[in-house]
Amino acid sequence: MPDGKESAKQYDEFGGSTDNVLVPSLSAEFWREGTTIKGSLLSFREVTFTDRVTNQKRSGMAYRIQLETPVTIKDEEADIVEMPPLTGFVAAIKDVKQKHPGYSPKVGDIWIINCNGIREATRPDYSNSPNFELKIRRAKS
Repeated sequence: MPDGKESAKQYDEFGGSTDNVLVPSLSAEFWREGTTIKGSLLSFREVTFTDRVTNQKRSGMAYRIQLETPVTIKDEEADIVEMPPLTGFVAAIKDVKQKHPGYSPKVGDIWIINCNGIREATRPDYSNSPNFELKIRRAKS
């Protein structure tokens, strides 16, 4: 720890903010067939959550996106949102990776996410699940 006499140049500094992580989430309730968002990938993080039906801990990746056009979530406009690990979205990411071996999300990628249908729940206590089409644009280097 610098004691005031030492130069700050001797240290690397790191920081973080809750506001940079906790942004409105595009939960399953947000999506309707035909809903499309487009934006730039800002960051991604692993999230852990409790499955409401099985009560088991699960984890997945959540993606923070700067939208080209803001959306309304719970009566508030948001231009930075998080795409949680919804089942249909996880499947769309896997499909991209199968079709394009070596693809890995990269900050700055432009993501176009379209809800192309809602799959009805087949088991009691499960909720309907949005299906997605994901298109990704990356500037050539």
